[in-house]
Amino acid sequence: MAQVTGRVTCRGQPVADALVMFSPAAGPAAAAVTDADGRFTLLTGGPHGKRVFTGRCLIAVTDANPQGRGGEPRIAPRLANAAESGLTAELVPGPNVVDLELPHP
Repeated sequence: MAQVTGRVTCRGQPVADALVMFSPAAGPAAAAVTDADGRFTLLTGGPHGKRVFTGRCLIAVTDANPQGRGGEPRIAPRLANAAESGLTAELVPGPNVVDLELPHP
């Protein structure tokens, strides 16, 4: 199992309130919402808590509160689909840091 923390940025600036979801090849998905500094700690449901299955993960990132913003999208819509986002990570047992620099929408 892996513990995963990281930071989401766009153009070097933190992206707050982004929903980050990791989908491992085996095991349940894990997700987190970024804080004001763009930082996150992944959580899975059930007995795994703050641990994620190791191996290759596909990653999706969406706006956790799009209705509350009312302006232009902050996160490119294609990033909402892990299979199409192009974002991946190879997780190893123990602590992992996965920082994501998003393209401008």
